[in-house]
Amino acid sequence: MKKIFLLVGMLVLILSNICFGAEPPKGTLTREQLSMGYIPIGASPQMVTQVYGQPDRVDDRNGMTYYYGKTLTFSFLGVGAASLYDITTTADNGIKTSDGVGVGMLVSKLYDVYGTPNYIRKDKDVTRYWYYWEKSGYTYFTFTAKSGKIVEISLHLAD
Repeated sequence: MKKIFLLVGMLVLILSNICFGAEPPKGTLTREQLSMGYIPIGASPQMVTQVYGQPDRVDDRNGMTYYYGKTLTFSFLGVGAASLYDITTTADNGIKTSDGVGVGMLVSKLYDVYGTPNYIRKDKDVTRYWYYWEKSGYTYFTFTAKSGKIVEISLHLAD
């Protein structure tokens, strides 16, 4: 009987963390690692245009997203004093993390550079690897891989 109560108690604790928004675990990424293509998370639109020039297209329906070709996006929260919350690249276009990881590289490079991922999710034909910031699990990299190669990298701030 005690085992059943213990099991039920653990299940309630786990479910309450999921249902009531417990923060994901913290990771090992430092603040200096939270950049991609020389742009840190939280940057302004002005910083992005200083580095990359004017975007090919801007979508301002919900916040603001800068599109550079079809393979690089910068998404901002707010207007005016906007703040970068997502950088995504989907091609071997020279955009890399501050540690030199880019699309087209083997997944083994992730383990060499960042160690064991904080979370791994396998879908039909892709696997996603999450690496969290040391101060908050709401700031993270996701690396999407197909057939052992990285096909997409996103740096995201959900805080």
